[in-house]
Amino acid sequence: MMESIKFSSPPRFDNFEEALRIDQYSPVASKWFLVIVDVRNSTQAIQEGRYKEVNSVAGAAVMSVLNAVGRVPFVFGGDGVTFLLSPDSVDKATHVLALTRKMAREAFRLELAVGKVPVRDLYQEGYTLGLADFSLSPAQSLSMFSGSAIAVAEAWVKSKDRGSKYAVADPKNPNPPADYTGLECRWNPLKARNGVSLTIIAYCPQPLQRAQQVYRSLASNIHTLVGGNANPVKKENLKLATRLSAFITESRIRRFGTRFLSRLVYQCIQFLTAAWAARFWLPSATGTRYIHEVIHHSDFRKFDGCLRMVLDVTPETVRRISDLLEKYYQSGDIAYGTHQSDHVLLTCMIADRKKGKHFHLVDGGNGGYTMASKELKRRMLTMKPEQKETA
Repeated sequence: MMESIKFSSPPRFDNFEEALRIDQYSPVASKWFLVIVDVRNSTQAIQEGRYKEVNSVAGAAVMSVLNAVGRVPFVFGGDGVTFLLSPDSVDKATHVLALTRKMAREAFRLELAVGKVPVRDLYQEGYTLGLADFSLSPAQSLSMFSGSAIAVAEAWVKSKDRGSKYAVADPKNPNPPADYTGLECRWNPLKARNGVSLTIIAYCPQPLQRAQQVYRSLASNIHTLVGGNANPVKKENLKLATRLSAFITESRIRRFGTRFLSRLVYQCIQFLTAAWAARFWLPSATGTRYIHEVIHHSDFRKFDGCLRMVLDVTPETVRRISDLLEKYYQSGDIAYGTHQSDHVLLTCMIADRKKGKHFHLVDGGNGGYTMASKELKRRMLTMKPEQKETA
């Protein structure tokens, strides 16, 4: 039996390129768990025009865990979420995630895979997992992960051979219920101001030090090509929804298990609140500060063993970024996937709006991360077997 890796407080970075110093990430304790949540058949939901529902269900999974156990490291992938959970929090978290699976099935006809993988199992087979924090503001940070463990754990949970070993069963007792308070889906799709919402996933199969060089170089070159800030969340495209139907998804989640009339009342209240906020609150000093925080608390770039970005760019910049990615790919340094749309989706997690404790999950429209991931996997099939282990 291997010895437990001691867990220390993760390093905190204020600059994104500095946050890609993956050799400085803290190793995760072997007694912790990776909990994987994945929306099955998300491609079909995309084809049916239901990607907002997919994003919202993944967001509901996040909110249920945060309300059950408090702040924990996680990463959002569009059609799924990965959580890092301690031994004393994992049972509470998997309980509400199993209830969220039931909600997704009954409210949206979406199936969730929920699996619990001990970090020890991953370490015993030679995979690695590190953790760091990327500071978005004094009140909010984003968890960043290094190593191959997340991708492997996701594959195990989805596999026919190992899936049953790690699957989370339905709870015998539905109490306590899952709490989705704080989940909000109230912004219209954010139109790309420069023409294209470009979703990127890049994976480097090289050893740690080389991978760190590649990721930092790639991020720096993309930063140069976009001319600085390509955050797709901007003051100009943050428009609150003005149609009653825009609040259906949120009402189905927040009022799951209640009668139709209760959901309709919730819809109407949120619709009227949004109309009031758009006219009176957002133009105020408090509303202006909140808009500023929404922009800076959005996870449009992150790292979880892959470099992930959603950028607002011109068609010409898309071409240049595509050429850059292909150059890295042809050199054997990365596999990558991209997806283009004309908008992004924003799913909001509100803990305390007044104290700036809120964050916003960004995904490219029409299946951003899901479709980019499929393209990434196709390119990975062309890589040499010895290249497929990431740092």
